[in-house]
Amino acid sequence: MICLPLLVLIIFLILLKDNAKLASPLLALVTFGVLYVKRNWAIKAKEANEVELQKKYKDASEHLEWLYSAYDFDVVPEDYREPEAMVFFVKVLNSGRALSLNQAINMYEDDKHKKELLILLSNKTL
Repeated sequence: MICLPLLVLIIFLILLKDNAKLASPLLALVTFGVLYVKRNWAIKAKEANEVELQKKYKDASEHLEWLYSAYDFDVVPEDYREPEAMVFFVKVLNSGRALSLNQAINMYEDDKHKKELLILLSNKTL
């Protein structure tokens, strides 16, 4: 698809082919127009992306607030208060795989250890 300013440039160049004095400023003007339109499209795309990211951030913040209100995280030892561990605890407790926080912590440690072993083994095979 040809850009409208480029099409206008081509038409003016055809009309002004005998007058080179007008062709150069016209070419500069159309080039500026094309760059201006391209810049505005990029700005609008960036703004749309920022709005989407702000919405996702707001949703995640609301979900985190809900988690903090639904669960008493002070009972979790401080070493396990990172997001990955907390999500793991909530999942295993809600699914019934663990019946207590102690079981969930032990499952998390086992899972973490298995992941570390897999990483070590995969590095050795490379």
